[in-house]
Amino acid sequence: MEISRSPTVSLCLYVHNDLPMLRTTLIHQIQWADQICILDLGSKDGTQSFCRSVLRPQDVYIRREKNTIPTLGFSEAMNAIMAVASMDWIYVAGASYCLDWKQREMVKPTLASATRDVLDIETQHIPITTTVHQIEEITETELPTRVERHRVFVRRGSGIVYKGYIHEELFLGETNVVEMADVVPLRRFHFSKVAQRQTKQAYMIIRAYNNPELQAYTNKWWYTVFVPENFEYLTQLASECEKELKENGDI
Repeated sequence: MEISRSPTVSLCLYVHNDLPMLRTTLIHQIQWADQICILDLGSKDGTQSFCRSVLRPQDVYIRREKNTIPTLGFSEAMNAIMAVASMDWIYVAGASYCLDWKQREMVKPTLASATRDVLDIETQHIPITTTVHQIEEITETELPTRVERHRVFVRRGSGIVYKGYIHEELFLGETNVVEMADVVPLRRFHFSKVAQRQTKQAYMIIRAYNNPELQAYTNKWWYTVFVPENFEYLTQLASECEKELKENGDI
């Protein structure tokens, strides 16, 4: 009699100067991920040394000398790190995301019972009011600022990839997979600084607003409503980010 094996999963991370958060979230996620794949986008905060000290033989660490996301977009980085994964399933995230550690034992059974090639899970956005500390305590004391659902687990070899320069989504060919996903009871946390100035996102969305070809695969609401309504503020943030990117040699 053939004994079915448990599905395996690659956790793929793209990071840039995220060492404090990476130290906190990776300790939980390395316990359920069969493989960790990290794309380091030119971090200068000790991320490289940390990754090389904790990663296992089956894990992958790739480093670029500069942060390519502002010019190439989020999807390019996410697809690049997905491409080196070798397990049955792939989950892509940034360092500030962490699957709920209380659901660790649910991950493999959920993947094993999946009937589709992409899974839709809940994301709880949790504010961090001070410096990063024990995320277990944060989730017990802070209410989510918002709760959303995202398609994040993808079966390797399915042909599903990220598309879009900013506000990226998963696509199979030209079709957004939102209607193709299995909705499953897994949950993840997204830890973000309260009132954090999102200068990089502002730079990218203004860049896309001025370059229609970068708007492909993104909800047009961002460019027809959000940017016009917030143009002055976004332009100010984008200018600040552009100056910083030039100083760092990223553009």
